[in-house]
Amino acid sequence: AYYANKYWTGGNDFDAALSLQTSVGNSTERWEEQETELLRFDNAGTSGRDEPEVAQILKIGRRWYIFASMYGRTSNGVGAPSYWTGDLDTKIDEVNWNQKQERFLDGEDLCASQIVKIGTRYYLYGWIASRAGGGGWGGAINVARELYAKSDGTLATRLDPYMTKLLSGGSMFSLARNDTTAQQGTWDVTNDSASFTGGGVTMSGLNMSAYGELLLSGSYRRTLIESKLSMGTSGKIAGFKLQQKGAADYATVAVDQKNGQLIISGKEQGGYLTRAKYKVDIENYDDITLKLIVEGGIVEFYVNDTYALTARIFDDGSRSYLSDFSVSLFGDGSGTTFSDLSVNMLRSLETAYD
Repeated sequence: AYYANKYWTGGNDFDAALSLQTSVGNSTERWEEQETELLRFDNAGTSGRDEPEVAQILKIGRRWYIFASMYGRTSNGVGAPSYWTGDLDTKIDEVNWNQKQERFLDGEDLCASQIVKIGTRYYLYGWIASRAGGGGWGGAINVARELYAKSDGTLATRLDPYMTKLLSGGSMFSLARNDTTAQQGTWDVTNDSASFTGGGVTMSGLNMSAYGELLLSGSYRRTLIESKLSMGTSGKIAGFKLQQKGAADYATVAVDQKNGQLIISGKEQGGYLTRAKYKVDIENYDDITLKLIVEGGIVEFYVNDTYALTARIFDDGSRSYLSDFSVSLFGDGSGTTFSDLSVNMLRSLETAYD
């Protein structure tokens, strides 16, 4: 239901609502005139929200949920997947939706996402921004990730075990089989783990004061990286550095304990740029499970089978496009440990079922 729409009539005001309308009988040809307003979107009013695109209303378990991607918040136009949680065992039209908190399922580079039910499970997919700097419309579709409800009603996403197995084409690197080289700081490397023990340097562009980096041997094209991560109390940020051979630019994909977020950044000629970030609530930073898909200019980062962050990090055809790249581990602050690390070949659609 639209009350004012600046995109149609000009001006500055947008005012609309997601509403329920009931059919007359079992036919979809005739509808009741009365609508039940659920959630208001008025950019000049109480909500401060703009237009909700590709909205969905779904019941998952014992709660109703509203989903939408908000327009006008990011350089991509349509923004990150938002959702609102209904009350337990409450009819959809009895929930006070305007009092519910807006939450998110990814960062700004997963756009116009939709949810589909397959069997008893729900999966989320959307298009990934076609330009690293934003402004493109449409792009590659993410790997569909499972969406599930936690006991408190909040939602989580994960790369489910079946999809993980399907995409993994075998390990190309493990700490037990392959070599590493400390690029910055001191690292203690065993067959099972790699720990940053100190002697880091300042990386002002990335706001790191005790940066350590460990280069993994080999070069890679399409990967699915899996690892455990322990950050202790002194580890501020830790993750993976990805750099195309012969290019000065690189990308970092990390867990940021200091700011309670996942963050994907890029080093380019213009300096350090944040590509995507996503606030998270990780209870135990000593026991984190990581999965990272890297393909060309796109990364998808999964943490603890609960959170996911997607980003376009380099444009197609750019000199930094990841077609022959190195992988490094990094941490800011000693005590960071990676374990059960495996860099796997990422299967394609043509080889996934081989």
